[in-house]
Amino acid sequence: MNSADPQRMAAVYRSLAEQAAATLTAFEEELDWMRAEGYDDTTHPKFGNYAVLRFGVESQRVMREWTSWLASRL
Repeated sequence: MNSADPQRMAAVYRSLAEQAAATLTAFEEELDWMRAEGYDDTTHPKFGNYAVLRFGVESQRVMREWTSWLASRL
């Protein structure tokens, strides 16, 4: 596959967007659970886990948006 085939590239990026959306949903559910358990309190021993997962949520959100945008442009 090469970038000279816009339809195939768009399909690849749509697939990546779907994968990112699924991962984002799972991460958001886990983040909600962590919040309910108090992990978002900076004094909680697992606050670092919570902070890293928040980064994961944001990175998957950006990945979903960017790949969706790119697929729509091809």
